[in-house]
Amino acid sequence: MADATLSSLAQEVAELRARVAMLEARLQPPAKSPAPVPVVAPSDPLESAKALVTSLFAVALNAAGLSDEDAFLAFRDLVHADRRGTPLLDEELRSYKWRPLVQRCRQYLSKPEDPTSFHIERVQPEPITPQSEQVKLYLRAEKRMPPPLTLRRDATAGGAWRLEASSL
Repeated sequence: MADATLSSLAQEVAELRARVAMLEARLQPPAKSPAPVPVVAPSDPLESAKALVTSLFAVALNAAGLSDEDAFLAFRDLVHADRRGTPLLDEELRSYKWRPLVQRCRQYLSKPEDPTSFHIERVQPEPITPQSEQVKLYLRAEKRMPPPLTLRRDATAGGAWRLEASSL
């Protein structure tokens, strides 16, 4: 229970930091070129889980425009810290999660080039609360049963959702 509280507090701190950065940006005189707007993670846990899935599909769709290593590293950053970081874990990720995702990502999208066009068939647990530490999302797939994506809160990422397991 303490981990759930710590995780939710870490997420709240990350959201507050993003809000403070936005407010500070408003107080500073405008520069000649606009500064990037900080992205505030959605406070709704399901929406933040969907944002992670969108990021996974966006990286997979844009993999052709990047070097193999850069594309994989972008994907790896979206994976839970417990599932990456050693040569063995990274090779497993590359072979069994990353490559299949790149090959099949369009099967899960109703619009082949739109990373937001996936449909969640089922969620476990239902509903997802801010205290939820893990969630399974079952995505609609073309010509197959909805495969699960398991997301888990990652303390090293400020309590944000990260990919723990994938059957895509």
